[in-house]
Amino acid sequence: MPVIGFLYAGSPETSAHLVAAFRKGLGETGYVEGHSVAIEFRFAQGNYKQLPELAAELVARRVAVIATPSDMLSAFAAKAATSRIPIVFGTGGDPVQSGLVPSLNRPGGNITGISVMTTELAANGLELLKDLIPRATRVGVFVNSDSPLTEPVLKDLHAAAESIGFQLEIVTASTGLEIDGGFATLLQRRVDAVMNVPDVLFTNRRVQIAILAVRRALFSARMLARDAQCSRRYLPRNASTIAAEKAAEWRGCGEVTRLQSTTTGASCTQVAPAASASGCTTSSG
Repeated sequence: MPVIGFLYAGSPETSAHLVAAFRKGLGETGYVEGHSVAIEFRFAQGNYKQLPELAAELVARRVAVIATPSDMLSAFAAKAATSRIPIVFGTGGDPVQSGLVPSLNRPGGNITGISVMTTELAANGLELLKDLIPRATRVGVFVNSDSPLTEPVLKDLHAAAESIGFQLEIVTASTGLEIDGGFATLLQRRVDAVMNVPDVLFTNRRVQIAILAVRRALFSARMLARDAQCSRRYLPRNASTIAAEKAAEWRGCGEVTRLQSTTTGASCTQVAPAASASGCTTSSG
């Protein structure tokens, strides 16, 4: 039975949707795990330094192919580990600009894949913040210096910030503790909102970031609806209320729920008093 290696920089918990989609795609092409194919999973749990070792394990296991479905660092680790085993990657960054492949049309060697170029949309987060918080002037940005996507995305963010009139406050974080410390630093710098460069670390820590943002009454440009639900579940009433009041103050109106639903993709309010935590707002904002 052929064996597929699955390499991901994140954790099993935060990549459950990726694994489910991966299995579904295999099944649609006739490969069913446990029947016609086996899958060896390796997760770095956010520890990027572990990726080379995990990639080497898959090579030693003599897998038929290595899949790195959602992060470029895993693809780089797999590429460094073997020039013989086929590698299929997925990434939100530019694989040519990062040096992963020489060309999109002719990636060459034993590696191929797809990019959805989501990192190019990072600057849109600043535009969203400007629409939601017209009086905001200073935005905190979390980056992971270990990521190859950080430099090109920051370049786009700085260009967008200059045109909008934002001052960016850059904070580096590579662990959960450093994210905690980063929020303390951003509070000292009096930022009006916070966002992050796309990275597996921040995906893994998205609930932590959401909770910290709400506790400190800061808007987050990348807060997901399900993270907001977690925030409302675990935060005391006063933290949610403070954030809602600050939202109204910034916007200059009382439509806090509508404003927040825009932030979370029109599915649920980002912050809300605990009394309304059981329901989601479906307004499109």
